[in-house]
Amino acid sequence: DTWSTIAPPGNPAGLPEIGVHADTIWAMYLNGPAPAEWISHDDGRLWTRGSMPCSNEMPGSFDPVTTSVIWAFCSTGNFGDARVSTNGGASWSTSAAAAGDSSNGATVVALSAQHAFVVDPGAGMFRVTTNGGQTFRSISQLADVRWGGFTDSEVGYVVVDEQPSGNQRLWRTVDAGASWSPVSLP
Repeated sequence: DTWSTIAPPGNPAGLPEIGVHADTIWAMYLNGPAPAEWISHDDGRLWTRGSMPCSNEMPGSFDPVTTSVIWAFCSTGNFGDARVSTNGGASWSTSAAAAGDSSNGATVVALSAQHAFVVDPGAGMFRVTTNGGQTFRSISQLADVRWGGFTDSEVGYVVVDEQPSGNQRLWRTVDAGASWSPVSLP
């Protein structure tokens, strides 16, 4: 019902990439001389410094699953990769198997520390990992996904560019991404 301005200490430069789960906020500042990740566990009243998952001046994004499990997608220059933290952003792990497999504009959509999807509109790919990012496999049924998200641990949606028409179509899963069906819109 009401909104208030919050800011991490030190007035970091640029616009942050933000992830929120319950009362925990992760803010990743990528621009400026000192990239930083700030974490608040009390709706932005107190902040602590986190371990930066991404490099300076490269795009990145967060997708928190819980207050301790959070995924990030980090652009690395020509490509990018998904990273996962199981300690609330204090440290991050990256799979060498997934490094460089995605374009800079990709994002991650996560369900758990083990189960996540990479939506890569630049490459027209949609990939899934069920082993914490050690391996990813393509979901060929959804070859040209533009956006994806989950409303809970089972139900998710993706927007797919249908070829050769170029029209966009909404697809839905009700089993955590094991199967997908097109949604009929009136």
